[in-house]
Amino acid sequence: VLVVVLAGCGGEGVEAPTIAVLVRRRASANRLVDAMAAAGIDAKFVTADTVSSAKSVVVMTMHAAKGQEFSRVVLHDLSEGRFPLRLRAGATDAERAENEQQEAALLYVAATRAR
Repeated sequence: VLVVVLAGCGGEGVEAPTIAVLVRRRASANRLVDAMAAAGIDAKFVTADTVSSAKSVVVMTMHAAKGQEFSRVVLHDLSEGRFPLRLRAGATDAERAENEQQEAALLYVAATRAR
């Protein structure tokens, strides 16, 4: 699905460095970049400090995307059990509520990075 979405962006004349694929964790980003390369998509993992020098599709964590802007944004792997991040067993109600608020804020940041 991701390949089809990104191919559509290229067909619209969208330049690769203005497309971001945002992930929850860096480990996911590394696997995703490898999978995209296998599918023929030039992508690179970047940080907030290196995003401006990107020459390909940008893959970065949702946290690092804060303050950034892109023409297109893909939020990767928001499936149940993967997002929101689950707390350890035995967490208090207050900890669960705080975690839920933080995860909602992170998703908002990620979802609002597109211009």
